[in-house]
Amino acid sequence: MSALGPEEIYQRAVMVNDGSGVLVTALSADHSYVLTARHNLLRERTNVASLMEPNETVVKLRVGTEIEVRQLIVSPVLDIAVIVVVSQTLDPTATSTSVEMEQSMWLVGFPEIRRNLNDPLRLFTGQIESFGAMSIDVSTKSFAPVDEVRGVSGGGVYIKAAKRWILVAVECEMEGRLQEGHHWLRCIGIPAFDDLIREHGFPPILPPFLLSFSQLADAAFSLPGFECPATLQRLRTVLLSVIRTNLATDTPTPNGILSTFGKRLLVQEDPECSLLDRKLWISWLEYLTLSVLLDRPQVVDADYIETLRSRRRFLYSGSDGEWTAFVERIIQSDLGDLADDGLVLVSNRIEGSPAKTRSIRDLSRVVPDIGLPLSGALDIGIPRKPIGKVKLFHLDGLHMDCIVRQEQLYDNKLGLDEHTVLQLLAEAYRASIAQ
Repeated sequence: MSALGPEEIYQRAVMVNDGSGVLVTALSADHSYVLTARHNLLRERTNVASLMEPNETVVKLRVGTEIEVRQLIVSPVLDIAVIVVVSQTLDPTATSTSVEMEQSMWLVGFPEIRRNLNDPLRLFTGQIESFGAMSIDVSTKSFAPVDEVRGVSGGGVYIKAAKRWILVAVECEMEGRLQEGHHWLRCIGIPAFDDLIREHGFPPILPPFLLSFSQLADAAFSLPGFECPATLQRLRTVLLSVIRTNLATDTPTPNGILSTFGKRLLVQEDPECSLLDRKLWISWLEYLTLSVLLDRPQVVDADYIETLRSRRRFLYSGSDGEWTAFVERIIQSDLGDLADDGLVLVSNRIEGSPAKTRSIRDLSRVVPDIGLPLSGALDIGIPRKPIGKVKLFHLDGLHMDCIVRQEQLYDNKLGLDEHTVLQLLAEAYRASIAQ
């Protein structure tokens, strides 16, 4: 997932009748969600029985395009609602429950007094004043008269972390009495929306590409740098055939892998929002495909993946810099149960291929004392053994070394059949890893 800037936040902001809302992804190929304040969907603000029908509810993008509404889900207790809308193309929605007192925040919404302007959207800055299990109170000096607050209810509240915008709450009302004039707003945290969605049997707020690796197949093995388009096309066709044949039925879905391993998929100290990076799951698909080439398993199921991780571990970082800058964090990551001569494959959001494919051989240059047990949440009370002869490779660099820089081996003019191409690929990866 690329780091969201203000424009990407603005694209998520929607108008919901006379109020605002925030458009988020759903783990579904059919629909997305709009999170909003419940009173935006009521004919009478405090009367839950006056709920509008879906066909009476108007949801519009910033540019004025109307989105089809399919269903309304409202809380009987809290001033929150989820609008189920036809599926929209969105980057993954990073959410968090972690906020701090006096932390900077940004609120995006559509004030009533701006509705007739060419650009009715406004971004308000402020800070978090207090928070509890469900609610977050924020203050903002950027509101002028109270009239400017009207229409903003239901807007998304964001914080910034790890160079990313993180959705933490939805604004629902003024906090305190109007005459107090302290410019505080009451917001409801995202967990309340998660609960509401789950209670009604709808899929969670996750990107739809986590449903199946098949949705990521076309993005795998992009292999930039080829001179011959025909050779590139032939190689990608062969690799996609491996994916379709071996990773279609019994293989756990990306969401299943996410549920099983969670933050263990990440380099130590990487923010949890990195788990929603599309690049992570494209790399996971490439990691599994590479393992099929090397191991030729009968089936790629949960048992195979568990065994695979004891020999060949994959870790991801949302960093967009050179991976050699965080090798020490890689070593401090989840390497429990990795064989002494195991392999660690790393991927991150760097543009293009990394400067180095393999890290330095002498890990004692990276870890001050390689004999000390390494930290790890899964090994509480169980000291870790030293790393041993673990090798560290960057997955994108490995593709570059084994495929792109050896383009002549796979030249389309040679007329190689699929079996021969797969053999050559396996031999190239095996030789590179063995060095």
